[in-house]
Amino acid sequence: MTAAVRKIGTQRARQAEEWIIRQDGEPLPATDSARLDAWLKEDSRNFGAYVRAAALYRALDYAAAPQSMPVNARFPVSRRMAIAGAAAACGALFVTKRVPPDPLFFVRHAHEAPRRYAWQGNVLILDALSDMDVPQSSRGSVQVLSGRIGVEGTGSGCHLSAGGFSVQTRHADFDLSVHRDGIELVNYGGDVRVSSHGSVMRLDAPAVYRLSLPAEGTPAVARHDSMKDAESLTRRAWRGGQIVLRNTSLVAAASQFMKYSPIVISIDNPVLADQLVTGRFSLLQPYDFARAVQKLFRCGLQATKDRIVLT
Repeated sequence: MTAAVRKIGTQRARQAEEWIIRQDGEPLPATDSARLDAWLKEDSRNFGAYVRAAALYRALDYAAAPQSMPVNARFPVSRRMAIAGAAAACGALFVTKRVPPDPLFFVRHAHEAPRRYAWQGNVLILDALSDMDVPQSSRGSVQVLSGRIGVEGTGSGCHLSAGGFSVQTRHADFDLSVHRDGIELVNYGGDVRVSSHGSVMRLDAPAVYRLSLPAEGTPAVARHDSMKDAESLTRRAWRGGQIVLRNTSLVAAASQFMKYSPIVISIDNPVLADQLVTGRFSLLQPYDFARAVQKLFRCGLQATKDRIVLT
């Protein structure tokens, strides 16, 4: 088989996989359904690749979680909010006509499912192992301290700050992650503007942006990648407590599950650790994932209350 033929076969398998992912959980729009029919009829090998991709997903026997999660109406009251409120009250006694600072709701997530919060007409989705400060009014900005946050914005707009950047949005849908050297912003759609040190950038959609602050203080786009529909669905899956794996190494997949659960997943076989996994799983069900891996690779599995070992 020549390299050109292998490349075409790989592209066909990838296209089939994207169609399977897009159909998972919701029906295709009429236009996309027509495109799929045309693609299947275009070449019998397309149909074969589609059948193989569908069979693989069924063999993994993944469990689809609900696509929409409940929105928590209120933020938990923390000590930080109480301190901020007390400081504002004391200040009001000594300074007249002064606007008190906003009370801050400090929200911290441990090993748990992502949660959705309503704030100023927007929906904020906080990921596991993430922290944020949320002002009570719309005057302040949501401070993303660590981890990842998803934003489903409305016309009222939303203001966030993270990693030295200020993010202004309106009618936008995006994810923002804080990293040691900057931030990553995945813009699924809408108007997103990022500013720092007086410089303002508009981030178009759909695309992935990785931004860092150079020594001179001018924000720079370290990388900018456009996204296809299938990749958008894959990246957005975490909001519903799901993960879509596409030729992901087993060791990398296991690390994602340990983010949402205190259960430790160990892979004692180096060859098994490098095996690639494709499928959709619930991030909250590590045991289901382990059983699917055992079935797929016919490997050993030992499970206790707080540990999973694949051999």
